Amino acid sequence: MLRWTETMAVGVGELDAQHMRLITIYNKLGNILLSAARRDAKLEIVMELADYSLEHFKAEETLMEQAKFEGLEAHKKEHLSFKLTILDYHKRVGTNDPLAAPQLLNFLHKWIRKHICEVDALYAPALSGGGGDEGNDGDGGGDAAAAEQPQG
Repeated sequence: MLRWTETMAVGVGELDAQHMRLITIYNKLGNILLSAARRDAKLEIVMELADYSLEHFKAEETLMEQAKFEGLEAHKKEHLSFKLTILDYHKRVGTNDPLAAPQLLNFLHKWIRKHICEVDALYAPALSGGGGDEGNDGDGGGDAAAAEQPQG
């Protein structure tokens, strides 16, 4: 399980709300993948995560572009890598690979914490008013340790 904390905030209400939704989907995904749910239910929740991630990435990249954020291209590469990884896991879940679910949950737990708390924190000053640290603890980044450890 992951838990949203204020130290994860990037100071942009729309993006913070989307990050909260991603964490909610991650937690739902964990409950379904680790249960005796049917394969189609497992595939559906992985696709829900993939689809919502694409929607979030588009919103995030649009705001970064509007703010002329210097790290946009590197950020887009991170997003592309994530998309490709999720699609690979979707295939693995579809073939009933017994390692797919725990590996996907481990990947997502680490990725969400690092991406929101460290990578997204880099754009926070540019998007939250051009230099303010709204939503941050003042060090320019979030606290990756603020999210709970995965259960399992």
